[in-house]
Order: sequence, then C-alpha cells, then structure tokens
Amino acid sequence: MKRNKIAYSSREYLLFIEDLEKLPKAEGYYAGGDRVIIMLGDVPSGTKDSLLCGEELLNKAKENGEKYVLTTITYYTFNPFISFFIQCIKYFKRRAPVQGTNWYRTKLSHLLTLDITRGIRTRENAYQWNNPRWYMSEEERIKRYDKLYNSMKTKSYNFKLPMRIGLNRHMGWKDQLLQGHHRIGICQELNIDDVSVEFWAYPKSPRLFY
Repeated sequence: MKRNKIAYSSREYLLFIEDLEKLPKAEGYYAGGDRVIIMLGDVPSGTKDSLLCGEELLNKAKENGEKYVLTTITYYTFNPFISFFIQCIKYFKRRAPVQGTNWYRTKLSHLLTLDITRGIRTRENAYQWNNPRWYMSEEERIKRYDKLYNSMKTKSYNFKLPMRIGLNRHMGWKDQLLQGHHRIGICQELNIDDVSVEFWAYPKSPRLFY
C-alpha cells in the first residue's frame, strides 16, 4: 500500500516561529499562501519535517513582534477507504502512524483550547491504566509521579521530551494527545506555559464517516 494522498491535521497549532524557520523547504514549496503549513516527515523513512508554505506569513508575524504562529500540519496517507479499514483494525492502526522528525515549542494554554486531551492526570489518578499489563501498585505510581513532578519543579519543562500529538488519531479524523497528560497536569500546577510537542499522523478516514 502506498501513501499517495494528502491529509491535514484537524487543528491548527501555535508553534514557535524560530523552530519553523529552521525547517528545510518541502518539495513543491510556496512562500506565499494564507496559512503556514508543515509537511510532516517520517522517522522510519528518513524524510524530515519541512516547510510547505507560509514563509511570508512567518516574516510578517516576526515583523509584528509575534513569536508564535498558527500552523497546519499535512502528511501523506493512504487512499481514504484503505485508511478507514486500517482505523478499524488495531493491529494495523498501531503500525500505521507517520512519525514526525522534529519537536516544536508551543503554549500549553493554547493546547488546552483545542479539545485534544483525554483527561488530565494528577497525583490522585496518575498511572492508572485499564490495561492490566501496565498495572502499578499505589506506591509505584505515586513514586513515579513525584519523581516527574520534582524534576519539573526543579528544572522546569524539558523541551527535548515533547508531548506527542496524534493527527487524526481519534476515529481517523480528530487530533488527539497521545503522550503528555501527566505533564499537562504538573505544568498547570506549576504555572508552566512553555512546552513542546511532536506530531505523529494516522490514516485519515473519508469524510462520509464523520
């Protein structure tokens, strides 16, 4: 199966302009356009995240003193009906994501407006999973949470360990936070707003299914 269709993220992300300026130009790059768009690379294939269009918008935003700009993420996916089939079978879905190559600084306050989280983790519910394979005793989970909390309280947020967002992860059409729910809770408690994200992308289902 060949990835030969273009899909877009269901949300726009407020990304740090300096991170976007470091990206190489994508094939078919266009400096203009009415939005900034990143073409997602893929770690297994060795392709890099790249800037598809919107450089003029980036320059204008910088001239206006802005540090962040709303950004759309695009990537290559499968035929829509093949994508729907993949979304329905967990075995294939777990092996299907495109793994972006870069992390990007953003604002937690912006992420929380996007409705992509599945609940925030706190000390009371940390590391409580439905899957018995990931079971932790009360002592283990509290110890792990406190270690993360104390590290972030002392060193703040580690940008090199980004939260992971799955593009079109939920039902093949809605972006969803994959990793970072514990860090979000801790960031809120410690008033940390500067965080980082990386993007993985899933096959996008055809429009008639949503």
